[in-house]
Amino acid sequence: MDWGAISTDEAQQYTLTVMASRFAEVLSTDEVIKRIHQLD
Repeated sequence: MDWGAISTDEAQQYTLTVMASRFAEVLSTDEVIKRIHQLD
């Protein structure tokens, strides 16, 4: 897929924004690690 003239950072920002607003929970690595430790 060709993203055209947008940067890699812009493509990532767009993708994560769409995922977060529609069907996913976007977390930082630190947040994921905290959640994993909470499962113990």
